[in-house]
Amino acid sequence: MLDAVAGFDPSLDVVIVKCPACAATSEVRLETGAVGWGYVYAAGAPHFVEMARDEVADLRASRDGAALVVSFEGRSWTF
Repeated sequence: MLDAVAGFDPSLDVVIVKCPACAATSEVRLETGAVGWGYVYAAGAPHFVEMARDEVADLRASRDGAALVVSFEGRSWTF
């Protein structure tokens, strides 16, 4: 999934994941130890609502300014 991240919205801490097979997108919040699956909606201002959560013990996520730095299973990504 992390290789399929197509973008990051730092104001919402949400990454956009694009499926390599069908090009459908999903909105996901990456946190240390968890992935929150949901969607962004606008009610005066954009908000992220989490609909499902997966615990991922080896996932690490932290902010570096406007960037999100993620590491998992010995690899790292900066979005």
